[in-house]
Amino acid sequence: MIRLGWLSDIHFDFLDDSARLAFLVGLASRPVDAWLLGGDIGDARSVVPFLRQFHDQVPVPIYFVLGNHDFYYSSIAVVREQVGECVRYCSRLAWLTGSGAQFLSPTLALVGDDSWADARFGDAERS
Repeated sequence: MIRLGWLSDIHFDFLDDSARLAFLVGLASRPVDAWLLGGDIGDARSVVPFLRQFHDQVPVPIYFVLGNHDFYYSSIAVVREQVGECVRYCSRLAWLTGSGAQFLSPTLALVGDDSWADARFGDAERS
């Protein structure tokens, strides 16, 4: 049996350094085989440092996609380039958008893609 933890819309940019560290220490103590991050980790200025913090503090694989907030204050192309560079050097990070199917067992795989949707400022029906 594979045990996965799932986090979505954590918005780490709303926490101070000590709260982020306490959160990550708590995650590291959970009995999971991997974590899934469902986007909105931070914004374009902070998403890579936050991913590095996850990698440095959490001793299991971290599979993730990006959400709309992760692109705020930059462009999709720039953020994707920076995140791609980050995952090349952080061995436990797996960006599902950039890596294709990640097989956790012979019969179980994870797939994912980044998302851009903003119901308050866009067309929620067609986002």
